[in-house]
Amino acid sequence: MTGISLRKTMSDFDVWALLDATGFAISRLRQLELSQIDLTLEQATLLRFIRAMDGETTVRRIKESTLRQQNTISINVNRMARMRLVAIERKSGERELKIRLTDKGIVMLETIPNTSLDAIFSVLTVDDKQSFANTLNSLLERARNMLIPDMPPFMRYIGNRIPQDKVDRPDEQDDRFSSYKLWMTLDTVRFAISRLRELELDRFGLTVEQSSVLKVLVDRGSSVKSKELENVMLRQHHSISTLVNRMMKVNLVAKERKPGEKSDWILITDQGKSLFGRITTAAIDVTFCILSEGEKEQLARCMSLLYKETRHQLKVPGLPFFTPASS
Repeated sequence: MTGISLRKTMSDFDVWALLDATGFAISRLRQLELSQIDLTLEQATLLRFIRAMDGETTVRRIKESTLRQQNTISINVNRMARMRLVAIERKSGERELKIRLTDKGIVMLETIPNTSLDAIFSVLTVDDKQSFANTLNSLLERARNMLIPDMPPFMRYIGNRIPQDKVDRPDEQDDRFSSYKLWMTLDTVRFAISRLRELELDRFGLTVEQSSVLKVLVDRGSSVKSKELENVMLRQHHSISTLVNRMMKVNLVAKERKPGEKSDWILITDQGKSLFGRITTAAIDVTFCILSEGEKEQLARCMSLLYKETRHQLKVPGLPFFTPASS
């Protein structure tokens, strides 16, 4: 990525697309690692969050800090309670249920590996990590401000602030720029902006993933093979098939199998092109406008390194997002 001219080659949407893809790729690798100890990514995150809250917290606090929906949190907590990783109780005189780490949960915490994260973030220098963390925290504060419940839509953002939560410090032994800290910040930023993006795309009847498919097709000349779409988006075959089939039902894409070929091509329809041309990017523009061009370029450079290393760790072909304008 050295020598890229951000002004000429990368829009705010490009930077967001790279951030989103990088976060998803690391999530895939992280989930593979955690599956070895029969733990999901969400469960591992909740265990570390509860420990950061001195071993006890509430659904409300988790919701405020992670920006996840209450029903999603409740489902995960109940599953963890059945696994005896946490206990749910209501103390005398208190209205909210308390979620407490059990002895088994504490032991499980000690077995959670960080090997994948350490390998990925080792490609960044100390200065890179500091710059990366500062930029991500700026984006996180901006996105969180715009997601405050009962506030006007983010398009009418008025700049209210909310405090940073202790979730940013999942382990007292972790320094500010540890692999885990950087990953958690990146993941939270990705999720927060995705939530904003969902609100915006809902007006067009699209999901974030459907919008991504349309962008891939437009960027690659209106058609790609199914396998290439799986490779670009790092989704499983069945996930891409389900996604494409749903988009076919609303005439956004079509399938075509050419003579002598065994796999389908995915094509964007005229309706899909028309819709893609009308999609706004306000959620992204309003979030990333707080960054200078230099900060965006540095952020993109760091994410490109992380994305390349993650794909290498996943043993999938390299797929650079951007070609350097000069070197």
